[in-house]
Amino acid sequence: MPPVPATTAQDLPVLLADDFTVTLGANMGDPLSFAAELVLDDIYAVATGARTARLSVLPCGAGIFRIAAESEAGLPGAVLHLDAALSFMSPDGSLSEAFLMVEVDAAC
Repeated sequence: MPPVPATTAQDLPVLLADDFTVTLGANMGDPLSFAAELVLDDIYAVATGARTARLSVLPCGAGIFRIAAESEAGLPGAVLHLDAALSFMSPDGSLSEAFLMVEVDAAC
């Protein structure tokens, strides 16, 4: 298989921050935020009926990514910052891992 050109967007299925709400803890009632505002003991719930959106990302070099024009989620041209890796535990004890990506204003 030939290498993928650097200008090809990669699609990621994502849930938006507003799909997660703190149901118990210091940030009760707040949506998921950037890493500096997270409290380890907060308990989150995913909104009933939450659906994934397609986040299309383009590499800019040096580990920087921006949102592609055809993306369903985010502002096209905005830079994405990988802010944190999160672990969520379900009531049955199963774990789900997620990356917290933050959209910033600067374009690359």
